Amino acid sequence: MMIRYRNSCIDLLKFVMALLVVAIHVRPFTGNLSFLYVDCIARLANPMFFTITSYYFFEKVIKSEDSVKLLRQYMKRILMLYLVWFIFYLPSTIQYNLDRQIKGRAFFFKLLQQFFLSGPPNSALWFLTALFLAIPLVYLLAKKCPDWLLLSFSLVLYALTVLEIDYHAWIESITWINIYSQIIRSIFGWFASGLCYAFFFCSLGYILAKQRIR
Repeated sequence: MMIRYRNSCIDLLKFVMALLVVAIHVRPFTGNLSFLYVDCIARLANPMFFTITSYYFFEKVIKSEDSVKLLRQYMKRILMLYLVWFIFYLPSTIQYNLDRQIKGRAFFFKLLQQFFLSGPPNSALWFLTALFLAIPLVYLLAKKCPDWLLLSFSLVLYALTVLEIDYHAWIESITWINIYSQIIRSIFGWFASGLCYAFFFCSLGYILAKQRIR
């Protein structure tokens, strides 16, 4: 029987990060303390969760003789979990589109986009759809390119995302970044996607898992 070992440090870190996620939404403080705690410190939570999730997954994949089967099982598990919650959100999603006068073919396209990419109003599910895109993307690219290229490419996309979301006023006059932003929004609807945000941290988790095994 295989004995499963737990990493107490990571377990503790996940507990702390879970509290920080709650803080992001509850916002227990006001003023400068709120900015420091909620908008700076607590924002470490999502990157850490993506990195930890990817780390654990790729630690299994690298050791496995049938990594494709593991990936398929992992994706199926995420999809089933997400599907249940999407059905729960479906009435509000339909009403959200109707309120914005989205009709005909555009309505079904928007519904598909919201399903695959967790756009508003079911954006609370974005972590699952981000993983659903980022994990297989890292899996495929890791087979085709060296680690430094994978990490560099994902870092560029993440840096562009941070610029657009947090420093838009500084870069709004740069034409090529505006074109990039329009393309991302037309495809994904927003920047909280597996390509723009989770890709870098999942790449980092893969590299950490690989280094640990080595």
